[in-house]
Amino acid sequence: MCKKLTLIFLFTLTAWLASAQLVDVITGISRPWSLALKGNDLYIGLDVAGKVIKIDKTQPMPTPVDVLTGLGSLGNGGLDIDGDTLYVGEYNHNKVVKLDISQSNPVPVDVVSVQQPFNILKSGNFLYVGTQGSGLKKFDLTNGMLVATYGFGSIISGLVLKGDLLYYSTGYEIYTIDESQANPTPIQLVWGLDSGYGLTLNGNFMYIAEKTQVRKIDLGQAMPQPVTVVSGVNGSRLTAFDGIDMYISEYYGNKVSKLTIGQPEFPTQPAVCLNTVPDNLGGASPTGGVYSGGPGLTDNGNGETYTFDPVMAGGVGNYTVTYTSPTGLTATTSVNVVTPPTASFTPPASVAIDAGVQTLSGMPAGGTFAGPGVSGSGFDPALAGLGMHSITYTYTDGNGCSDMATGTITVTPVIPADNVCSGATSINNLLGGPVNTPQVSTLYDNTNYNSTGDPAIGYECFFENDGLQHTIWYSFAGDGNQYRIRSVECTATNYILEGDTQAAIYNGDCNSLTPVACTEDEDANFELYNIDVTFVALPGVTYYMMVDGWNGKKGEFCLEVTNLGVSAAKEISTMGMKLYPNPTNGLVMFEGQTAQSVQVMDALGRTVHTQQTPAQQVDLSSLPGGMYTLLMDFGKEGLVSARVVKP
Repeated sequence: MCKKLTLIFLFTLTAWLASAQLVDVITGISRPWSLALKGNDLYIGLDVAGKVIKIDKTQPMPTPVDVLTGLGSLGNGGLDIDGDTLYVGEYNHNKVVKLDISQSNPVPVDVVSVQQPFNILKSGNFLYVGTQGSGLKKFDLTNGMLVATYGFGSIISGLVLKGDLLYYSTGYEIYTIDESQANPTPIQLVWGLDSGYGLTLNGNFMYIAEKTQVRKIDLGQAMPQPVTVVSGVNGSRLTAFDGIDMYISEYYGNKVSKLTIGQPEFPTQPAVCLNTVPDNLGGASPTGGVYSGGPGLTDNGNGETYTFDPVMAGGVGNYTVTYTSPTGLTATTSVNVVTPPTASFTPPASVAIDAGVQTLSGMPAGGTFAGPGVSGSGFDPALAGLGMHSITYTYTDGNGCSDMATGTITVTPVIPADNVCSGATSINNLLGGPVNTPQVSTLYDNTNYNSTGDPAIGYECFFENDGLQHTIWYSFAGDGNQYRIRSVECTATNYILEGDTQAAIYNGDCNSLTPVACTEDEDANFELYNIDVTFVALPGVTYYMMVDGWNGKKGEFCLEVTNLGVSAAKEISTMGMKLYPNPTNGLVMFEGQTAQSVQVMDALGRTVHTQQTPAQQVDLSSLPGGMYTLLMDFGKEGLVSARVVKP
């Protein structure tokens, strides 16, 4: 996602550091600890004197003015300014107060109570307080509540915040905390300091006030090493920047001094990738200057950063960037534009909700997955829930460049066993009941069913040649009785729309089904769209019935099975009817009669052919030789059976 741009320093620092001269700003003050700048006013927290003073830093011999007194010996616990509000840590009084410094005689107002504040930092609605012995406290100023404690037990002196990264010093080490994380852990960044009590940010450099010197580190480096800015100070506690001037409180020297920084310096830059337009590059120190370069580079006007469009610059390659400080001195660097990776991720299209955790994989390996039901590289469909879920895979390479791929996983309901013929639900309990007494099943619901594995024939009677969508399968054993099977509403609360069902009945086995009957509507003229089929269930024959909703309809229904009694089929010889020829090579004619339907069964009682359209003949040409029983429906004449031989 982000493309990296690497700044390669093309300048060499001159020897200004070695000859840098400290200039006294004010002397004769008792143990200056903390500093805060607003305009020309420099606020100074005096530790032993127990008060806060201010001076006009533009005056050659400024006269200190008391701002807040009565803090007690060793009473200063840090200063920070936000607009016209000065925040003061009162070490002896275990609290932080604030003053409106736009007023001539500001009155302190309590902000939070906290044990022995050592340093403070105001950022937005939050106040960070470094303490002596109880760690770093974070307070929500909207309600005064303590929301976090970091580094418990340490003496927290220096505090700075850059974006989501909070830095604090203990005097000997510097730690960083990423507050964008839910439960951040302090990470040691620098160690081996000599009373490094004060931290100050300028550009992307952190300045560290130590006992006899001020050093700085480059925050663009993974393991930054402190570099001396100025030495010969007497117990520095904090620095404050005003353009190219750095003010230093010298605790044991009882004064505040000033160092004017000449030659600007670029910090190490993160890489910028071709597929992004970073707007926070730069970070040169001292701040307040202007960035310039070729196409694609725009100075942001804040004296600290610039925006770089790598595509406008010309794509992958090196580009020159120049920083001009407020004094006109320059530093030049090179921007290296690199190609980002390409991430790919192909998830399973669908997963049943009970399938268990699925392992995901993306390319290149080593990225991170995110989305509903995702933990690490696993996707839990039960946790994600039914429906479609967008899953992302993000990969970041060694340059810090990233790319993201997105895929969709659909979590489907558990597919019931009777979704297919082999798992058919037995309804034998509905057969064999009292004659003409309907037997009603429990509720069925075809909502979570599909048509996977269903046969391609046997449902030609379905209205408008409707295909299969949400089929439930049933099985039952024939007993020689004639039955009527219907679908009914019964106790349904989510009755299938209009009761519109359709069904096909087969015999044989699930791997080789033979159509027996097909039913669409009981009576469409009266809007009775439920299934209604009457047929003889031959003894010893296993039947399979497939029920579906028309045109994809889903919902609840029951089956109603009525025993119409022992098959009323009459032998043809007793009816005065004839069929011919018999034996036959294929075509069998019904003399003077029209059969509404014909069911042909082999010697084992298996239905091997059905004819659902009215006709005066039936064609057995496709059947092998053998003895066959014809069950013919002659309407008012009823069911008639006959035996036919095919040589």
